[in-house]
Amino acid sequence: MLPRKPYEGLTRKLVLAFDIGTTFSGVSYCILDPGEVPVIQGVSRYPAQEQVGGDSKIPSIIYYDLQGDVRAVGAEALQEQIIEQAEDEEWVKLEWWKLHLRPKNLSSSHIQEDDIPPLPRGKPAVQVLADFMRYLFQCARKYIQESHLNLWRSVENSIEFVLTHPNGWEGPQQQQIRRAVELAGLISSKEEQSHVHLLTEGEASLHFCVANVIASDAFSSPIAVSDFPVEEEEEDQSGTQGVVIVDAGGGTIDLSAYSMKLSPTSFEEIAPAECCLQGSVFVTRRAHTLLQNKLSGSDYSSLDMIAQMTSIFDKTTKLRFRNPDEPSYVKFGSIRDKDLKYDIRSGQLKLAGQDVADLFEPSVHAIIRGFEQQTRAASTPVNFVFLVGGFAASDWLFARLQEHFLPLGISFCRPDSHVNKAVADGAVSFYIDHLVSSRVARATYGIEIYTRYNTQDPEHRARRHTKFIDAAGRRGIANQFSSILIKGTQVSELCEFRKPFQFIQKSRHSTNTVDIMCYKGDLQEPKWLDVEPSSFSTLCTIHPDFSELSRTLSPQKSAVDSSDHYRIDFDVVILFGQTELKAQISWKHEDVEMRMLPRKPYEGLTRKLVLAFDVGTTFSGVSYCILDPGEVPVIRGVSRYPAQEQVGGDSKIPSIIYYDLQGQVRAVGAEALQEMIIEQAEDEGWVRLEWWKLHLRAKHLASSHIREDDIPPLPWGKSAVQVLADFMRYLFQCARTYIQQSHLNLWRSVENSIEFVLTHPNGWEGPQQQQIRRAVELAGLISSKDEQSHVHLLTEGEASLHFCVTNVIASDAFSSPIAVSDFPVEEESQPGSQGVVVVDAGGGTIDLSAYSMKLSPTSFEEIAPAECCLQGSVFVTRRAHTLLQNKLFGSNYSSPEMIAQMTSIFDKTTKLRFRKPDEPSYVRFGTVRDRDLRYDIRSGQLKLAGQDVADLFEPSVQAIIKGFEQQTREASSPVNAEDDNVVKFVFLVGGFAASDWLFEKLQKYFQPLGISFCRPDGHVNKAVADGAVSFYIDHLVSSRVARATYGIQVYTQYDPQDPEHQARKHMAFIDATGHQSIPNQFSSILIKGTQVSELREFRKSFCFVQKSRSGCRTHSVEIICYKGALKEPRWLDVEPSSFSTLCTIHPDFSELSRTLSPQKSAIDSSDYYEVDFEVVILFGHTELKAQITWEHKGVEMRSPASIVYDE
Repeated sequence: MLPRKPYEGLTRKLVLAFDIGTTFSGVSYCILDPGEVPVIQGVSRYPAQEQVGGDSKIPSIIYYDLQGDVRAVGAEALQEQIIEQAEDEEWVKLEWWKLHLRPKNLSSSHIQEDDIPPLPRGKPAVQVLADFMRYLFQCARKYIQESHLNLWRSVENSIEFVLTHPNGWEGPQQQQIRRAVELAGLISSKEEQSHVHLLTEGEASLHFCVANVIASDAFSSPIAVSDFPVEEEEEDQSGTQGVVIVDAGGGTIDLSAYSMKLSPTSFEEIAPAECCLQGSVFVTRRAHTLLQNKLSGSDYSSLDMIAQMTSIFDKTTKLRFRNPDEPSYVKFGSIRDKDLKYDIRSGQLKLAGQDVADLFEPSVHAIIRGFEQQTRAASTPVNFVFLVGGFAASDWLFARLQEHFLPLGISFCRPDSHVNKAVADGAVSFYIDHLVSSRVARATYGIEIYTRYNTQDPEHRARRHTKFIDAAGRRGIANQFSSILIKGTQVSELCEFRKPFQFIQKSRHSTNTVDIMCYKGDLQEPKWLDVEPSSFSTLCTIHPDFSELSRTLSPQKSAVDSSDHYRIDFDVVILFGQTELKAQISWKHEDVEMRMLPRKPYEGLTRKLVLAFDVGTTFSGVSYCILDPGEVPVIRGVSRYPAQEQVGGDSKIPSIIYYDLQGQVRAVGAEALQEMIIEQAEDEGWVRLEWWKLHLRAKHLASSHIREDDIPPLPWGKSAVQVLADFMRYLFQCARTYIQQSHLNLWRSVENSIEFVLTHPNGWEGPQQQQIRRAVELAGLISSKDEQSHVHLLTEGEASLHFCVTNVIASDAFSSPIAVSDFPVEEESQPGSQGVVVVDAGGGTIDLSAYSMKLSPTSFEEIAPAECCLQGSVFVTRRAHTLLQNKLFGSNYSSPEMIAQMTSIFDKTTKLRFRKPDEPSYVRFGTVRDRDLRYDIRSGQLKLAGQDVADLFEPSVQAIIKGFEQQTREASSPVNAEDDNVVKFVFLVGGFAASDWLFEKLQKYFQPLGISFCRPDGHVNKAVADGAVSFYIDHLVSSRVARATYGIQVYTQYDPQDPEHQARKHMAFIDATGHQSIPNQFSSILIKGTQVSELREFRKSFCFVQKSRSGCRTHSVEIICYKGALKEPRWLDVEPSSFSTLCTIHPDFSELSRTLSPQKSAIDSSDYYEVDFEVVILFGHTELKAQITWEHKGVEMRSPASIVYDE
């Protein structure tokens, strides 16, 4: 991790970085607080997003109506009701509009003007850019307001903007960006342009790579073993090495070459940056042509159908493609679309893998060509190449480039985290870290001049027809170019390149201008503007004010007619060490030149890897942390998995698994969604499992709304534990591959030093925890039971708390007195202890956890039993299934297969986009030919009433409110915002938290109560996995609350005065002591709701009696759990369904039994033996542990804490 110093400024500031791409755009930011180490964060939630947990980018799409007003932007422009309205009202849809801003010198012979949608009438490209910037700023502002309590008003007038652009953009394009910033209202005047910083995408990507790979200990540590085929006698890496950054975006591919030194970290550009128009949109353009040719003459060859298929190819097929030997698929229609002559079956088109591979080749070759150009020009050999940008998410692009680089001995990788966030995150890092000390001029810069005619110079004689007499009476030759800064020159920051020139003029008061020109041809030192004239262009014009100087000029005499003329001496100064070209005119006049959670370094002695698995009902993910001695731990997410569709990857994969008829795993996660897998599964009868985690659910959880046939059955002979093991094994393989690709030279140094943190719903207890531990062994994550100490279990609620602490609660923005609240809270100061509830809304369960918190130092205590209900997002989808069945009953779309297809689409898109009950929602399921207005079907999409969709969410909303109210009633610390009690905070995390409608509904409930309610910063669907890593590192919770009452079954002597005993007299028996006794009683050891500090023991004394000494050698004790409503339950026959056996302990009393003395029975004086023991329960940790203790020869003995759970 790049060592970053605390911010040294005196006041809080916000850095906002915009990465506006041809296809996708995003924003990253950093809150700079005095004395705090800056942390870069991304805006990962935008309106109308589809992806679970949001994504870090939105489409660069914008709709204008016929009046030129903006009507929809980004993901909102993809909503079905927007598309329908746009068609009806003839709005103009703009995509790829950034290409209108491109410099004309960039090679673009493969682009025709009609490939780029035309701009609306009267709307220049700079205005479109401004409109898009304005929208991004509004999204960023809203996200920060929702994610950081009490922050926005303290920074809204202290914002620094960093805006990125392709490597090939220069002065004119930079000027357009600055103009757009003003038009967008990001700054109020030209005077505020000093708060706007421009940066190439290549240099931004370098900063991202530095933060994520290059400056990491894993990159440079001598203990790491390389994953690349390098020479055995590798030269010392402590010197200078060459690095090339390939930023593969939607429109352009930018290559930037640097030399690097790691101690201290510094970079110098070593070759002119390369930029080519071969980004991912051109793969899509070639696909459009391929589809036209393939489907010519079919029923699917219309322009609308080809456009629809091309769009689907762009969003799915392109990103999934990995192997030219396997077919690829475009899933465009419904199961009724079939034409085998054109390779169409069940609504999907089959493409030959090699045909798809060929679509990528021009882009691959453009990268290789650009790289070779840079290595030729570079002054340092290149050792490392890093691939970033949205296009880098393509596994095929990565594989093809790897084939080129690895034989050259070059280490090639995609950095850790979302590669499509590289530019935005790197742009913030540029502002904070400013790592590049020198850059290379990308062209030759100078001005047009003339010189005195020289009869001996052949170039002058060839141009003698252009001779003229200047103001001094001398013959001159014009059209010459004087270079000031030569292409390829390495320029240190603030280094000035200057050259003297002069004006000769007849008048003292003439107005002068100087054009700064740029030459991009092949000549080393161009001299004449009529040689390669197309290689010259004017970058900018400077208008120096010589008015003061002109008054002091003395006249000089002409050599021809002795008339007066005046001479002004000046210098042209070019500064190119910064990210923008700056030019000045300099002259002398009167001898004066004008012109976030503080985390400690890891204290262990050896490197270790922490891997956290969040296995969810619908989606699953992995986060990790590399613990290096002396380094501050950084939590990261695995954000790239096989066959992913999303741009730049996503932090989770679907919890889906296919088994063949032999019970073998055939496909998992996103791979199970590939069309060829689905086709093969149908042909070979594979079993598809989803929602399988519900088979593991605790049976006491309320689940009346779930029928067993709602959950797909397990394959014959496969237990739920084996399915969990198979899925864990796959997650581990993905994590290993990701870490090997993202962290050079790391894996072998940690593969035998891994700590696993596994999360589970709040309602899971002993039996479910034991199943998880068994699955870990079956998956091969550990090799034996002896390694279970490296496996740590944790509730999803507590994991989410740790995520919230990292992202909000412990941040300076949460507690700083300079922040102004965005919530209606009381003005009085906040006391030391406050109540916090974390709502983890997942796919299957919704978990609520309540804590009291103190911020200095940060610590938490659980204050109420955790709540868990089966009302996650899958149950919204289940209710949607029923809605669709009812709505389409009697139509041509009512078959089970069609309803299943529509339900799946609702789950992936409609559910996540839904925001307003007074607007219709849409399920886009078919082609433009699917139409039945009686059933609200038009152009392949089904219209649903907004209120009907809202009703699907309501049971989940009410379950959260009910769970919250239950926790506030039971809390042992004030959590209500009334009287002198502190204001409560509620944080919503989990994949379901991505739903804007769920957030809005809960916000309406909490805010009138004076409760601050927010979704924390970062991907809320990563909360559990990231928080699980934080649990291992930070361990913030000092006490927890018992979720049930725990004890054992006992009997006592019969008491004839006790009515309860009298009612059970028929059960009385004579025990070994000869006394009449009553069985079936329950003795509580730990009461539900008790707050338990970590390591605190709850113990109670018991005894058992036997007739023989040998009978005392072994004895089993069942730990029983009570989940009913009684405060202190006494009888097992009252609410018998509320009792369950959690575990059985088998203490070894063999040594003790030899020392026992016989006692006499009260009836017949026969011998019996009594063993006294205590039951000990520890519940402060995340798992229940129980032991038996007894005394032997004055020493306390204990049974092992290992527990045998009843499954």
